[in-house]
Amino acid sequence: VLGGGTDGRNLPLPQGWDRLVTANELFADGLAPAVVFSGGGTSRIAEAEIYANAAAWLGIPRDVMVFETSSQRTRDHGHA
Repeated sequence: VLGGGTDGRNLPLPQGWDRLVTANELFADGLAPAVVFSGGGTSRIAEAEIYANAAAWLGIPRDVMVFETSSQRTRDHGHA
C-alpha cells in the first residue's frame, strides 16, 4: 500500500482509503498473505504507520503487516 498523503488529523486522504480497501479485499480473499505499507511522509508519524493503523481498523491483522518508512517520493517506494 503506497502512501497517498494524509490529512491534518493523521488519516489517509481519499485515494489512500481506496488503496486500503483494495488491500483489505485482497487480504480477505487470500490473495495477499502479507500487506506492505510504504511511505515516510513529512509528519512525525510515517505514512506507512498511519495507513497501517487505518488498515487495522478495516480488519487487516497487525501480524501480516510489513513496513517501509523511509521513502519520501513515489519513485522511492520499493527501493528503500
